[in-house]
Amino acid sequence: LFLLRPLEKQSKSRDIVLPPEHRHRAHNNSGIFQPVIAYDGIICGNWSPFKEDFQASFFDDGYHAEDVKVAWLSYNSFRNCEFFVKNA
Repeated sequence: LFLLRPLEKQSKSRDIVLPPEHRHRAHNNSGIFQPVIAYDGIICGNWSPFKEDFQASFFDDGYHAEDVKVAWLSYNSFRNCEFFVKNA
């Protein structure tokens, strides 16, 4: 259970899930997001969705590729399914 205070003045701040010091690594000035890793509700890194093996760069030292391996295997399975390959 997480208790979060209400955002002041209906702010659309992403600071709850994306620390301001990492904002430039998650999206550009137009708000277009790079492929990001969300772990336990926090944006914590970037990844390369079109590589054959899992490649990630984390914003802080507290995260490791093993932390998101199940998600990568699930994505890779989807990416290699017959429907996706035929229609790519």
